Amino acid sequence: MDMKKLAPHLPPKICLTPSGHRSHDLKLIIYSALIALAAGGAASLSLFNYFYPAFYDNNSVYIRSGRGGSSSGIIPELSANVVRDWRYQIVQIYDESKIIKPGIYPIASFAGKGVVLNSGGWVALYHPAWTKDLTRRFIGVDNLGARHGIEKFISDKENSIVYLKFDGEFRGTTVFADWKKIPEDKQVWIVNGEWNTGELTEIVDSGATVFPAMKIMSKYRVNDYLAHAGVVVNNRGDFVGFVDSSGRVIPSWLVQRHLTSILNTGELASGGVNWQGFFVAGLREGVNWKEIKGFYIAEGGQTEAEIGIVKGDILLEINDEPVSQASLARQIILAPTEFITTVWREGLEVKLLVKKEAK
Repeated sequence: MDMKKLAPHLPPKICLTPSGHRSHDLKLIIYSALIALAAGGAASLSLFNYFYPAFYDNNSVYIRSGRGGSSSGIIPELSANVVRDWRYQIVQIYDESKIIKPGIYPIASFAGKGVVLNSGGWVALYHPAWTKDLTRRFIGVDNLGARHGIEKFISDKENSIVYLKFDGEFRGTTVFADWKKIPEDKQVWIVNGEWNTGELTEIVDSGATVFPAMKIMSKYRVNDYLAHAGVVVNNRGDFVGFVDSSGRVIPSWLVQRHLTSILNTGELASGGVNWQGFFVAGLREGVNWKEIKGFYIAEGGQTEAEIGIVKGDILLEINDEPVSQASLARQIILAPTEFITTVWREGLEVKLLVKKEAK
């Protein structure tokens, strides 16, 4: 057919072929993909640079980026997976006597956030004013809105932590932070209705001349934290501890210490050592000076050298981890009933098996 005889409103015949359509469609697809990629990249950069982690649908939980609050100048990031997982690891605790009607929880009824310890219903809660009467008044509400009554409780009054056994089961399980890495891993997030970012600062008590080895000398605070009590996690979503309204951190290793005992015996873990002493940086042996860092046993210990640590020993390691003023109490408390120590005794390093004493 002569192309000149085509109607003036029709395109050239070659444009009507299937191959022409495919070529044209392919170009459109490529152009569209490039535009979408560029737009998506720009949006992503904008999100990460200015709003990350921005808003996340976590039962009305708002994530605050903490822009400008980082001492390093780096905008902190938090994986959406961490936020998602913690939806199942938190149980909201309410005072049922203050609930207006079922399903309506006024602010005055909120009692705290419990951390799920296992699927069997055990939860840890920071609550300095806990009393037995609260067992009948408090309920737990999981992320699905299901209500759970308290079957029993175990109170650690010294550290203001309550272990609650709820009826039913929970989906979440908690991973405890490795406190050996805390000094290098200080970026944390506080869950308390918002996700607020912060950095941990360690304060180590100087202690008296002689102090108990099990005295917790290391204390942590969250810098510039002025919100109400909450739960502290790191960037990986590991449970770091609880934080009170002043920013003081109640470390998760205290919870970890009791968890096994609670699940096995229904009681708090007990047992420890009666050592008292002080930290040394070295000692003189005859005319020689030797740099040795450890805990000098001034009081306590065993009466026979063959069966354990004695007065005059310098404790160097517990289970092959060097001791320090900041870590000694944690190392002893978290150690099993029997553990291995390394001490300096009369010019030699000696390995000794130590057994905790029942309290």
